[in-house]
Amino acid sequence: MKDVAEVGCGDATGARIIAGGVKSVDGYDFDPVFIENAKEINTGMKELNFFVHDLLKKDLPKTI
Repeated sequence: MKDVAEVGCGDATGARIIAGGVKSVDGYDFDPVFIENAKEINTGMKELNFFVHDLLKKDLPKTI
């Protein structure tokens, strides 16, 4: 796999686990506090990207 999305990423524990085996991981969560925390915890991991997004209100912004 090249690109992966984690919906409901929280603190991005899952994203960190799979990051070594893929090109990139986009983490999505509806809570901005979780996203800010995930960004802070994962500073320096270029393959991880995090976005505030509520999947119940709108589809993911891109197809992976």
